[in-house]
Amino acid sequence: VATGGKKIKIGIDNRIPVDGNTHITVNSGTFKSNLIGADSVITGAARRNGNVTLTINGGNFERQVAGGMYFYAQNPFDEAVLVGDVNMTINGGTFNARVYGGNFAYLDNEFAAQTKLIGDINLTINATSEITFNEHVTAGSRGTGRIYGDINVTVTGDGSKLNFTGKLIGDSNAGGYYTTSGGYREQSYV
Repeated sequence: VATGGKKIKIGIDNRIPVDGNTHITVNSGTFKSNLIGADSVITGAARRNGNVTLTINGGNFERQVAGGMYFYAQNPFDEAVLVGDVNMTINGGTFNARVYGGNFAYLDNEFAAQTKLIGDINLTINATSEITFNEHVTAGSRGTGRIYGDINVTVTGDGSKLNFTGKLIGDSNAGGYYTTSGGYREQSYV
């Protein structure tokens, strides 16, 4: 996992505070691991106090990209909290896995651990150069991620340079579901 913050691997009873802003700019390259704007937390609990800025001007991304924190939960009380705004701008690149504006949670053994983002997510897709999304773009978080703030999505630039295979989802990956009159669960999209 390539992160803008710290790689944290701690036990269940530890609470690690991390203060300060993170800034990442990617101009090119091939990424075969996740690209994360803030910290990578492997079990335990961590709290980042600060804003995150992730700017992608180009590159080839084979794994998920997330503006917030990466969180691999192994215990039922694990938690990753980001207190601050996430500002993610995509100006170019090819994305072969999902893109998340917020946090990325991976759960092991169906634990109830979660991520929280206390702040706003500002996702800008600016197609001044070629951008290809071969998967969904989720403006919020993945998994059990809660967002206490606004999610703002802006799409600008030349539409002929923007290629979507998936969907643009304005909520979190598991957050925007509703039940149809026929009893089916559907996800809401932008």
